[in-house]
Amino acid sequence: MRALQATGASATQAVGAGTVIDLFDIHERDSF
Repeated sequence: MRALQATGASATQAVGAGTVIDLFDIHERDSF
C-alpha cells in the first residue's frame, strides 16, 4: 500500500511542477 501511495504522490508532484513551469515563458524560466 505504501508503494502505491508513493507512486501517486510522485506523479502528482511531477505533474504539478510541469504545470507551474508551463505558466512561464522561456525567458522568464531562467530566473528560477
